[in-house]
Parts: sequence; structure tokens; C-alpha cells
Amino acid sequence: AVVIDIKDYSGFVLYDSDVELVNELGLEQHRIKDIPALIEKLHEHDIYVIARQTVFQDPILAEMKTDWALKSKAGGLWRDRNGLAWVDPTKQEVWDYNVAIAREAIDLGFDEINFDYVRFPTDGNMSLVVYTHGDKQKYEIMHDFYHYLNTELGREPAYLSLDLFGFVMERHDGMNIGQRLEDSIDEVDYISPMMYPSHYPSGHLGLVNPAANPAIVIDNGMTKGMPYFASSTKTQVRPWLQAFNMGAVYDASMIRAQIDMVEKHSDAGWLLWNASNRYTGAGLKSS
Repeated sequence: AVVIDIKDYSGFVLYDSDVELVNELGLEQHRIKDIPALIEKLHEHDIYVIARQTVFQDPILAEMKTDWALKSKAGGLWRDRNGLAWVDPTKQEVWDYNVAIAREAIDLGFDEINFDYVRFPTDGNMSLVVYTHGDKQKYEIMHDFYHYLNTELGREPAYLSLDLFGFVMERHDGMNIGQRLEDSIDEVDYISPMMYPSHYPSGHLGLVNPAANPAIVIDNGMTKGMPYFASSTKTQVRPWLQAFNMGAVYDASMIRAQIDMVEKHSDAGWLLWNASNRYTGAGLKSS
């Protein structure tokens, strides 16, 4: 499989879109020139093609449609530590906009739509965020959004997946960002927890450096999370795994250790992530 950004962290749509709001607000950057031809070429090589679409971290939409954005108690738009504005996860208009893009991507031929940043923000001055969800829990808002995706896109000829924090496999309190397994299972086909060992804090499982112990970290997460998938007839877990150096050097043995622990618990697959897009055969078994 290959994962291709169609709407990235900037919020820009990265192909020539016919979605009305994309064109009205000028939210395009034409980085992918001919998506149908690209998908056809990949399919000729038996490559499954996944479109990655960021959702609520969407600074360009927030800047252009400020009434859809999270606000700051200090006035204006709230921004995270990188200075990026976020759209408000409670806004139906934001949901509709993202469904329109996903439906167009399906029509272009993608096999799967992978939704990322399906959560409330995590960093920046969180005390200044003006929330609009009232008495509802954040995870209730996210469940409603996942259910909306299922309702609107579940009958389309493509699979749906969600990128969630790796800790969803172990924690079920919503982590103050609205992500819980129990709210997303049965709404999409795949859940991809980002189980990068480098992203677990020192002291997790008694480990000084979780990044140096990928098998222990992944095995623990899979063991704790898999029971939530046992009764589902639809959703499978397909984790993101670390293929980059952070906290430790991730050579073939480190990558393979993660894969082995996933495959010990599930046959639904896994995804490798490297922010620099540098991938090799390290850790992969030859056919």
C-alpha cells in the first residue's frame, strides 16, 4: 500500500478539486497533477492506494472561515504551539466540507480514505481555547463525527480509516482530545493507532526509554486494545509503526520487532511512518 496526502497539515487540498468551497476560497495547491492516472499506474503494480486527509487541524480553512474556527479567550483565533489555527470539531459545516472532499477522492479512484487529526487540539495554551460543545464530552463529539462519516460514506466503494493516538489502545478516558476506541469501532473499517514507541513517555511500563524497547511497547498496546475489537464485525486494527530515528536508531531489527508484535495479535496489517518519506526494505520479509 501507499498513503498519499490529499489534504495535509496546512489544510490545502493538494489536487485540482471540484468541491465548491475549495474553489470558492482558493484552498488548492496542485501538487498532484493527475490523480486518476497515478492511481491507475499504482493499481497496475497491485498497490493499494490510500488517501490521507487531515480534518480538524485545518489552518487555512480556519483563517478563511473564522466563524468555523476555534476561538481564543484573548480574542481572535486560537492557535497551537506551531501557530496553526484549528477548525471547531462541533461545526456541521466542517463535517460536510470534509465529507465532500472524501467523496471526491473516492470518485477519483482511491481505495481508502484515511482521516487524520480527528480530535481536539493537544498543545499550545489550552487554557485559552473557547470550547463550544457545552455539556457534551469531547469523545461524544468525536463519536458523532465518526458516525457521520459512516452514515455519509459507509456505502461508498472505498474503505474508511481513522488515525488515532497510540494511547487509545491502553487508555479509555478520551485523553482530553476526544479519542476512544469504543467510539470509533464499527463506524470505520480500520483504526490506525500511532503506536510509535518514541512517543511514549519515559517511565511507561517501567521503561526509561520506551523507544529502545519496541517489542514491549507494541505488545502491551496490542494486548490491551485487541479485546475492544473482538465483537466488531467491521472494524480491524492496523497500527502505524515507527520507521524513523527518535529515541533510538530504528534499524531492521527495531522495525521487525514492532511488526512481529502486531502480527502476533492481528492479521489486518500495519503501516510504516517516516516523516522524511525515506523508506527501505529494512525489517521487511521477502516474499
